[in-house]
Amino acid sequence: MAIDRRTAGEQAAEQIRLMVWQGDLRAGDRLNQEDLAERLGVSRIPVREALLQLEHEGLIDMTPHRGAFVHALRAEDVLDHYELYGLIYGFALRRTTERADPEVLARVVAIGAEVRKAKDPDEVEQLMGRFLGTAAKFGDSPRLRSVQRGLAGLIHGNFFAEVPGSVAAAHRGVKAIVAAMESGDGDGASDACVAMMRDQGERALGVLRQRGLVVDDT
Repeated sequence: MAIDRRTAGEQAAEQIRLMVWQGDLRAGDRLNQEDLAERLGVSRIPVREALLQLEHEGLIDMTPHRGAFVHALRAEDVLDHYELYGLIYGFALRRTTERADPEVLARVVAIGAEVRKAKDPDEVEQLMGRFLGTAAKFGDSPRLRSVQRGLAGLIHGNFFAEVPGSVAAAHRGVKAIVAAMESGDGDGASDACVAMMRDQGERALGVLRQRGLVVDDT
């Protein structure tokens, strides 16, 4: 049996994300700490930790003397979120490409080939994590990792299972990234990563709109 090593606050945050995803909590809803603690079966301390974490992620807004509210996502928020993913990983991919380590490149190409053959969403999710992690490993920095950790996913669960067309988009994106890295084109690898994430962002926006999690921009 797998051991859940997350703190009570992290587990509470995950439960609140799920409540938002399922529509139990809607944009603009006020989050009462006592009510949430009772609902989740925990004390107020983990709930407070969860709300601070979710505020950092942009899922909720906390206002002095008013409390915490579910953040109303706009289309621009969603697209910016995935654009930032692309820029951050693209930055690391460009560095890795320019450093031209043959062993790293061989691993990236091998994992990329696995990604492009994979059809099962769970397998694609696992392989994409390995692909981006390996491709960016030698181009990142402690500061870059800190920024990456601040970008929690907007789609609850397995992105590739929840978002139609995302597996094919990943196949195309990985193919373009690998081709650029093999040719030593750092800028091309970065641009391909940004393009892939923009594509995924548009797809994610469609799902979030269907679930009523994006408010009218007007």
